[in-house]
Amino acid sequence: MPHPDATVDQKSLQKGPDYVRALEVFVTNQCNMGCSNCCVATSEGASDAVSLTWKDLQPALDIFMDDGQTPYKGQKTLVYAGGESLIEYPLILKSLEYLHGKFPMPPHVEVYTNGSMITKEMVTNLQKYDTTIIFSLDGGKEGNDLYRTFSCAPEKSVWDEVMKRLDGIPKEGCATNTIMHPGNMKGLVEAMDYFNKLGFTQIDMWLDYLHLWTPFEVAALEDFMKEFNAYYIKRTREEGKIPFNVPMINHALYNGSELAKGRTWWKDCFRLVLGADGNFYDCEGALLLPYQRIADSNNVNKPSDGKGVDWAARQAYMDEADIYMETLGADADWQDVCPRMYYKAMGLMGQDSRHMVENLHRTSRAFLMALVELAEELKDNESFKQTYLKKVLDTPG
Repeated sequence: MPHPDATVDQKSLQKGPDYVRALEVFVTNQCNMGCSNCCVATSEGASDAVSLTWKDLQPALDIFMDDGQTPYKGQKTLVYAGGESLIEYPLILKSLEYLHGKFPMPPHVEVYTNGSMITKEMVTNLQKYDTTIIFSLDGGKEGNDLYRTFSCAPEKSVWDEVMKRLDGIPKEGCATNTIMHPGNMKGLVEAMDYFNKLGFTQIDMWLDYLHLWTPFEVAALEDFMKEFNAYYIKRTREEGKIPFNVPMINHALYNGSELAKGRTWWKDCFRLVLGADGNFYDCEGALLLPYQRIADSNNVNKPSDGKGVDWAARQAYMDEADIYMETLGADADWQDVCPRMYYKAMGLMGQDSRHMVENLHRTSRAFLMALVELAEELKDNESFKQTYLKKVLDTPG
């Protein structure tokens, strides 16, 4: 439904594709860290700080939940990110109260956080609303602190601060997410084992897809994947069940099944993006640049203006990007992120995305194919089958 303050003809609102099922909301570009692998342009000062308001978020939620505009039939997913998302914790909590009070089937919610501001009260309140809180932890102390630093106190250990806050926080409904870099793979298996012993039952991992990996670094990635597979297989066989859920295994299996059918998983983009400036955007890749550079040229409507999403403009961009991505072979290769983001980000910076896509080819093959090999080894384990094989793969792009 349109925002109650808007005056708009319902018949003029566009209907989106029925596969769009995830709304990714960037509540702020402010962050207390300056991590080198961040996939969005963040603000460390007041001059370029941008935060979402309820005036823009409420109509965006209404549009996303409206079957007439976003007609996906199953349970939808709402993802909150930043900057540091918990800077806007009151706004997030208000939105969850709103969604659960208004809609018969509210979305599943994920909140990404660096963990440096979280409290037990926040966790308790968020988890009342089917919320998964995902902590960004890039390995053990040495690997994590190599890349994750406080912007105003670089000498302070991020690891120590987050571990202190995790003490006493219930881990049910919480997860970790690790970005793998060339500098943090040593000791990463031990770190994941430690996270599991803390009580986390979902531990995911992604590649640093903004780093240009050298052949030597890709070889090190392959060695790490062998180490991870051996650890995960050993624990599963010894314990009779998987030690923890790794969503990226689903991603690898989904990619493989789509490629086997001659399809490409990212062609139908399942995500709608809402920026912290209150605009919908055609691609998350635009957010690698400051809002001041993208707001006028790359938005596909502002939810508070009552016009809904300009789905036609969004699709026109998708089609344009697809044509170019296909010339680079991105439609016939393994991926762990949507390669359109490179097309968008590099284009906005006046660069060709070819080198970034070639980099993604090299690394994602090593990463995802190793996870498929792990699945082959464990395909007869009942716990593994129930978690990864006996359900419809439905992985957002």
